[in-house]
Amino acid sequence: MARVSRKPNKVSADQAAGVLKEYSVGIYTRLSVEDNGYESKDSIQNQIAFLRDFVARREELNLIQTYVDNGTTGTNFAREQWNCLIEDIKAGKINCIVVKDFSRIGRNYIEVGNYLEKIFPFLQIRVIAVNENYDSNKQNFESGMLMNSLTNIVNEYYAKDISRKVTQVKRTMQQKGEFVSGVLPYGYKKSAEDRKVLIIDGESASIVRKIFEWRLQGKGCTVISNYLNELALPSPGLYRYMNGNQSFKRSENAKWKSKHVAGILTNPVYLGHMVQGKTRQSYFELGGKLQLLPKEEWNIVKNTHEALVSQEEFDIVSAMAENSRKKHVEQMNVHKAVPHLENPLRKKIFCGQCGGLLTRRSRVLKGMRDYCYFCAAPQMQIGVSCRNTHIHEEPLMEAIVEAADRQLRIFGRVERGWISYRKSEAYLERKKTEDKMKREMKEALQLLKEQKKEIYADFREGLLTLGDYEYMKRNLEEKAKQYRVKIQNLDEQNRIEDEVQNTMKQHRQDILDGLTGKEVRDDLNEGGRGNILANKIYMDMLDKLIEKIVIYSSGRVEITYAYADEFEKWSMTIIGQ
Repeated sequence: MARVSRKPNKVSADQAAGVLKEYSVGIYTRLSVEDNGYESKDSIQNQIAFLRDFVARREELNLIQTYVDNGTTGTNFAREQWNCLIEDIKAGKINCIVVKDFSRIGRNYIEVGNYLEKIFPFLQIRVIAVNENYDSNKQNFESGMLMNSLTNIVNEYYAKDISRKVTQVKRTMQQKGEFVSGVLPYGYKKSAEDRKVLIIDGESASIVRKIFEWRLQGKGCTVISNYLNELALPSPGLYRYMNGNQSFKRSENAKWKSKHVAGILTNPVYLGHMVQGKTRQSYFELGGKLQLLPKEEWNIVKNTHEALVSQEEFDIVSAMAENSRKKHVEQMNVHKAVPHLENPLRKKIFCGQCGGLLTRRSRVLKGMRDYCYFCAAPQMQIGVSCRNTHIHEEPLMEAIVEAADRQLRIFGRVERGWISYRKSEAYLERKKTEDKMKREMKEALQLLKEQKKEIYADFREGLLTLGDYEYMKRNLEEKAKQYRVKIQNLDEQNRIEDEVQNTMKQHRQDILDGLTGKEVRDDLNEGGRGNILANKIYMDMLDKLIEKIVIYSSGRVEITYAYADEFEKWSMTIIGQ
């Protein structure tokens, strides 16, 4: 290694100026169109390489994490990796953000300004926009307010202008009857001669005609979808995926559903009319949410391609659909006065055979809603055949309440044992050892900081090459990271121990004391329903106490409790003492 002895009695400029504060850096990169791997000047790879080089050349910056939103618009902040960055900032892992320019943060100048003027200064976060020559440590946002605001306004105007122009062009093409939508109607494909013209796709068109034929015979949408699944015909999403549309990969196991059939039966495209503009989505309106437009606002151009059904057939089917809708509304209104109860097991109850979430349905019996759970996967996915996973909510909740009560009593015993253990000599000795380890690791971290300053001084004085400096810096940072992780693990262990002890105590009190316990006893003594019990008493407690419920059959239910591993470990520790 090309390091030589340092020159005596020479003080670096940085040392003379004082100690530099170290920053934990999060690099943030974004590209609106998903990076296809080509080396364009603004590719994700080039952004990352450019910013990592910038960080590596600054002694006070330590790169912790790189956050990449690839193929994500900058017109709003509903971005996965941006949200991860914000969470890491809140957790104290990151205190410096490095971006290529302000437009990577976003193109909504009001929101970007809010982050730079208020949120980041409040959180004491340093922000560096390299191409804008902006560093919040050297100048606050207000001092360059005019230029920064103009930059952000230009970024947002650019996004709005592009969006407006693309929308206008697409609307003009739609009004001329040209196909410009992303998803082809089932039963059609694009013409090889003109990609904006639809022609009949023989394979799927025959299925569309059969669907109309069955409906005219009086068969309902659910019956028709069952027929199609029994014949092993690919659903619209699966058919598109099989024909190369990778955006429908999620549908590779999808079955026909009644809504697919209903959508085909009501779509004017099968009369030979081009139907587009059913939805509207703008990232400058309603936060980018997709809006379903009323039929009056659709772009419908008649007789643009060959029809699959006649006007007479379509009208008859439409009248049948309207009659079915009216009957459904009437049925719903019959039991409208019977209130629905919140699902106490939402996102917690799973099928023991396929692992999917169970669906909750209700019916009204004797003036009360009777709820049940079942696995809907066999009706929706190919190759799934779950059996006997249907279970009623009332007996299930009674079993859960009984099991939860037993578990809370166990928690109480573990809690008392754990409190005794935390007062024991063994526990106090362990804490003493851990405190000593933390002190030693913090001292080691301080020593590593000094070593980093020394090698930086050597680099500035020409005693180390750039390659040697970066190599030594990485080694020191890796050691420091290991110490921080160990300290964090010790702190986290103590936090979990305190949190679980308090949680156990609170759960046990909910059962044994106060109004809640009286309501539980009264409800059970009066033969009350599990629905009332679940929604009235256990909604909050189930969320904290139970992590997962797996239904294998109506006679086999498996409950996974939160903190189960910790309780087992602590129980064994107490027994060992």
